[in-house]
Amino acid sequence: MDEHLPLGIGGISALVESQGQEGPQLEFKRGKAFDETNAEQELVKDLSAFANAGGGRVIYGVAEAKNRSGIAVASAWDPVTHPKKGAEWISQIVRSNTSPPMNRFAVYEYPAPDGRSGRIVEVVVQQGDTAHQSVFQHKYFLRTARSAEPMLDSQIRDTMNRRKVPIITVTLSPYVADVSARRTGIVPVLKNEGLVSLDHWVLSIDVPAACLGPLSVAGINVRQEPGDTLNEVAITRITYTEQLRDGRYLHLHPGQSLKLNSNLGLPMIELQQPHSSIKFAIPIRWTLFTRDSKPQMGELSFDDWFGFR
Repeated sequence: MDEHLPLGIGGISALVESQGQEGPQLEFKRGKAFDETNAEQELVKDLSAFANAGGGRVIYGVAEAKNRSGIAVASAWDPVTHPKKGAEWISQIVRSNTSPPMNRFAVYEYPAPDGRSGRIVEVVVQQGDTAHQSVFQHKYFLRTARSAEPMLDSQIRDTMNRRKVPIITVTLSPYVADVSARRTGIVPVLKNEGLVSLDHWVLSIDVPAACLGPLSVAGINVRQEPGDTLNEVAITRITYTEQLRDGRYLHLHPGQSLKLNSNLGLPMIELQQPHSSIKFAIPIRWTLFTRDSKPQMGELSFDDWFGFR
């Protein structure tokens, strides 16, 4: 589903029929939620939590139940029946009771299906460009797996910085390059999940030197140099930068993803795993350096990058 577009009554009906699961970007609420005494407080808490996370949607008018795994799923229609609590009311309450006021959301109303009385209300929330506080509770909330939880101080600071610096995630995506040769490929992927473009960056990846094949592609912007050792295994450090040797720049704008592969004229990282794999059973570690931010670090475990046993 497109996170910025409404599902519409057809898409919501499909979720009800298939018992769609709640998750980090989706929550179901009974229509009676608007009749509760703390309805306004819960409304602000839920929507600000989505804005402080990666965005998402709340669908009012759908009852939820737990499946066998204990996960909340859409179970039945339970339309909104309060005559005065609709799009205008939601917008007024949320904008008046968040600090700074939330604006990156839209409310859609649909007649309840199958001749039922009442309405189904879908609220689509985009990621905020800063942290939004609930004025009711004087707290910041964050949508986690399936609930809204109070934010830690560090999370609040990071969210406030969305207006100042890019928010970048790094993924090392493995694939089987050659089964018979026991060769695994790794594609680094950068994604800008913030609201500021990424202009200057350096990504270094440490791989077992004995496993690495040649990186020989003309015009690449990749440096290969000896690194440290990890668990007594010699490491080669592969470094990518934003500038290609042909003069092009690899800028990353909000919402964009960038695969560092041969489509950009970059070499593919391929690792030839020896049959005696115990010595080389180490993670592949990466570090991303960007301007005005602390370095980000992560790793791809041996079990994830080596697909042969």
